[in-house]
Amino acid sequence: MTTVAVRLPRGIRNNNPGNIRKTAIEWRGEIEGKDPEFETFATLEHGVRALAKTLLTYYRVHKLKTVGGIISRWAPPSENDTLAYIRSVSKALGVEPDETIDLENRETLCKLVSAIVRHENGRKPDGSDWITKDVIEKGVDMALDR
Repeated sequence: MTTVAVRLPRGIRNNNPGNIRKTAIEWRGEIEGKDPEFETFATLEHGVRALAKTLLTYYRVHKLKTVGGIISRWAPPSENDTLAYIRSVSKALGVEPDETIDLENRETLCKLVSAIVRHENGRKPDGSDWITKDVIEKGVDMALDR
């Protein structure tokens, strides 16, 4: 029997499941990593927190209240197939791309984060998600200061 090595997706290797690019922001849990373009975090929970904090900023500051608006900013067409990304995330949340969502609602924020993580990193060879629901919830709770 042959064992096939599975290369972890970049976001999982960096504990940055949202694939947040390096910026001047000093994130909680940020560590020095080997990736020259993307942030590296000490734990997956810290990476999920950073993703959720960014989404909350889009919602609270930039007033982006739909999957279409949020994903268009998160994954611009210059780097992504944004329409496919919007369709994928909308389907995961069970909403239309232009339907208003409430990111102050913990369950909605967890679903959005999970959908983005899945889109950014794909799934394991066995079809399961790279990150457990528990890790998503812990990171989201950190972002919501719970």
